[in-house]
Order: sequence, then C-alpha cells, then structure tokens
Amino acid sequence: MKALAELLSVDYGWLAFGIRPELDVEKRTVRVLAESAAANLVAGFIQLAGGHCAFPEADDPNSFVDVYAILGNRQRSLAVSLAKPQENGKLRFSVTNEYQRCMVIGAVQTGIGSIDMYLIPPQLIERHGVLRGPSTDIEVEEKSKGILIGGVTLSKIVDFKSDFARSLAN
Repeated sequence: MKALAELLSVDYGWLAFGIRPELDVEKRTVRVLAESAAANLVAGFIQLAGGHCAFPEADDPNSFVDVYAILGNRQRSLAVSLAKPQENGKLRFSVTNEYQRCMVIGAVQTGIGSIDMYLIPPQLIERHGVLRGPSTDIEVEEKSKGILIGGVTLSKIVDFKSDFARSLAN
C-alpha cells in the first residue's frame, strides 16, 4: 500500500485509512528530515553520555525504531518524535503505534542546535493519544514546571543512564 501511495504521489494515511494528511506530500520531505535530525541529535547525546547507538537497516522488521541505544549493558529501542507547535499554543507529538514495544522520546527544539528531551510513558500515550492511521498523536502543554500530558508532568531527560534505568523500573 505504501508503494502504491508513492506511485500515485498521495498520502499513505489517506489511501489506507481515509485520514486527511497533515502536510502535503511535497512538504512531508522537510518534516521527515526534521524528524531524522531529532533522532540524530538524541543518538549524539547518548554517545556523549558514554552509550553506543546504531540506526536500523532499511529492511529492519522493527520499522518503528529510530535508534538502537546501548547504555549500562542494556539495549533499548528508541522512537523519537519531534514536537510540532499547534495553533492552540500546545505541542503535538506523533508517535509510533508500536509505542508499547519501545521507549518514546519527545524532542522539543529550544533553540538552534538545542533540544529538550522527555520520556513519554506508554500509559500516557494509551490514555491521551489519538490514533491517526500509522501513528498516534498526543498533545502536550508547556507550563513553567515543564511539559504536561493530561496534568502529568513528563520526565525531562537530564542523564540518560539514570533516566533510562528509572523508566524501565516503572
């Protein structure tokens, strides 16, 4: 179905699910590059913290994974979502529908070359996410005390080793 959508130059979500696309097919390339840049930044920060990263091959069966990270002798499958500002002042993350099978990291661009990173727990995605075909959208609010989903403050990543270990314990 994805190949047919590419051949026809139409949105995959529209073709498969009848969902109106957020972006025109032509504008989507820019968005994909931004998402890829966010995943690359996360991988770089993990490496700076002493971890090791690998990117999935094109034929990887876990197509939802953006980065494989090894920290503290444990491999983690990461899905990275770059926040998209909304007209209502909130931010929206579009996360993989496979969020139960990986760690979801929300990236918020805070300046040129800088991002804040947040762990988005699967329970919050399940409770507050909206299914949009191949992804689940979740809106968050920026408040003085941080990023909130449904009144719950997300954990900002400040130390990959301890933050990843804590998320695995929850």
